[in-house]
Amino acid sequence: MLKIDRKDFLSENTDFYLDFPFSIGYNATISAPHMHAYALELLKDHLIKGNKCLDIGSGSGYLTLAFSLMINK
Repeated sequence: MLKIDRKDFLSENTDFYLDFPFSIGYNATISAPHMHAYALELLKDHLIKGNKCLDIGSGSGYLTLAFSLMINK
């Protein structure tokens, strides 16, 4: 998560780094960072090099990018 800048996924002028969900429009939000960390922790044994991941309803794309970085490390 340190490799991904959350502000790149938000358009509103706010404190991008608060542990709080923010609206991204279309009645969707970017989750709070602790929720992304929780999901990545739960999936870490599956997000390994050579595996594939389908992120349905990927919202902002933040978590999808995190999945990709974990799979391709």
